[in-house]
Amino acid sequence: MRAKKKPNQEGSALRQMLVLVLVLLGGFFVGAWYQSQLTLFADVGAAQLFGNMQADDARSGFRAVHPAAAPHAPEVPGTAPEREELEEREAQEAEEAQEAQEAQEAQKIQATDPQPPPPAPLAPAWAPAPAPAWKLRRSPLKIVPAPEPAHTALKLGVGCRHCCNDGLVNGPCFDVETCAAGVSGGTYAFVYAHVGNPGWPWLTFLDSLTAQIRLLEQSYGATADIVVLMPPENARELGCKQRRLMERYKIRVVEVPWTIPPGSWYPAAYWWPGKADGWCGPQDLMRLHALGLTDYDAVVFYDQDVELQKDMTAILRCAAKGHFLSASGGVGEPFNVGFFALRPDQRLLRAAEFFGGNVSFSVESGWGNCAFLPSGSKFVGAECGQGFFHTLFYKDCKEVRKALVAAGLRDEDGKARLPLTAAMVDRCIWNYQNDGDCGNPKFNCSVIRVHHKPTHKPENDRLCGKLKHHKGGWTGEKSAPFPEPEPIKMQKGSSSCENKCLDVGNNCVCNSPQPPPHHIKNVTVSGHPVHCQERR
Repeated sequence: MRAKKKPNQEGSALRQMLVLVLVLLGGFFVGAWYQSQLTLFADVGAAQLFGNMQADDARSGFRAVHPAAAPHAPEVPGTAPEREELEEREAQEAEEAQEAQEAQEAQKIQATDPQPPPPAPLAPAWAPAPAPAWKLRRSPLKIVPAPEPAHTALKLGVGCRHCCNDGLVNGPCFDVETCAAGVSGGTYAFVYAHVGNPGWPWLTFLDSLTAQIRLLEQSYGATADIVVLMPPENARELGCKQRRLMERYKIRVVEVPWTIPPGSWYPAAYWWPGKADGWCGPQDLMRLHALGLTDYDAVVFYDQDVELQKDMTAILRCAAKGHFLSASGGVGEPFNVGFFALRPDQRLLRAAEFFGGNVSFSVESGWGNCAFLPSGSKFVGAECGQGFFHTLFYKDCKEVRKALVAAGLRDEDGKARLPLTAAMVDRCIWNYQNDGDCGNPKFNCSVIRVHHKPTHKPENDRLCGKLKHHKGGWTGEKSAPFPEPEPIKMQKGSSSCENKCLDVGNNCVCNSPQPPPHHIKNVTVSGHPVHCQERR
């Protein structure tokens, strides 16, 4: 007989089964959660790991390569499109490399052939035509043996007698025309110097210089420039008229770093650097820079009031052979600083700087204690350029020798390293200046080649004047008044507006009690002003 189960036993079995099911379900969910956490941690770690690897690759210069692009890459499912894209990119890169190589070869070919310059950008319709850039024109210097000319001014005896000197005594002058025989070609310069802001009229004898330049070109195959030495602060003050004049005559402005040699003596009792007047040193000694204009075979310096009346080219052609040429003064001074000529050399300029920086001047003994001979005492301009130049080029004293050695012009034994001789020419012919020795009844003003003074109409018949006042044997026309500069040429298509440059000038109201608003200058101009530019 089978026994019957009790109800409580059946319920216990059911509960055990339910617990087992719950345990299994719980284990499943716990396992799934744990697996997800492991995956998350693995993904984060992998990302950090690969991020560090990419950063290392970037620092080391490596670039990640797609498996399909790697050499001998195994087939990867789904990479066919990438391979096609890669092949297209490689083909494009190869084509670009080929084009770059062809362009480089073309550039090499073009480099061997002269190419025309690129077209200049178009200027605005109102702009003036640009001034042509100054360019040195060279002509080779030729020196050949030549017969001695028979009729020179010195041989004819038409000038002064014993008005030249060698730094010690007066004597006969140097025959510059004989010296110049056989010299042709050459690159020359006529040199001016200007200290202070330029006014108007300015450089009033330019026409006489250009006549000599044409003579040099046509008769001797030479070239020549007009050069103006100026301090930078004065060159910046060149106005409209001066610049148009420079353009017309193709003037070269050379800015110089000093007006007196660095460390040079000056009369501190009545002059100091920057003072405009009181001492003639700056305007005289600044012209020392002509000694270093080595672009030229020879240069000749003239004061701005000098008029070239006849052929004076023998001065330049002789100087190109290695002569320092000058003339004495018209009031007894042994040297006139308004004229000299030489073949430039930087060593000459260095010698002048060394001499100026190491000697002083005294009324009793001159520059560097070299005295004043052939004058018995201080002469006009001895404390300025006339004494400085005469001492440096015509004296053989201790301080001059030291300067020449320091500049490399002589060796320690005194042997010259630069063939340079100092000589004086007849001042009545080559630098006429109020000269009583020349103004005698036998002297004919027509023999003058270069006229310096007087600048005004002669006061008596013994003096010779500028061409416009000439009464001697001169048959040429009188000089015309100094002309106004020609207007600037305009670009094509600018007929609606004429460009003019107007110099208003300075507006200095010194010690005026009026307030600044009264510092006004009224200017009347024709036409309609469209632009103003401050001159700096």
